[in-house]
Amino acid sequence: RSSHEAIESCYLEALKRRPDVSFTATLGISVNGDGRAEEVVLLGGTLREQEMLGCLSRAISAVSLPAGPRRVRWPLAFSARSLY
Repeated sequence: RSSHEAIESCYLEALKRRPDVSFTATLGISVNGDGRAEEVVLLGGTLREQEMLGCLSRAISAVSLPAGPRRVRWPLAFSARSLY
């Protein structure tokens, strides 16, 4: 499954808990030489749900990314309207 599909599934789960949830987040991702995320941290944005941040971290860590080592900044924006 792609990183975008994994991240979208996190948001769909958040919508089940709170149908009006929307947020922005800038994630900092440390990618190792094998293309795996070793660390995912919240650098900024309006995301306040730890459950959502945990889901995003697990989703990103489970997929292959372009090999590093390197740090990536990944800005995200979610709203229910963006799914339709």
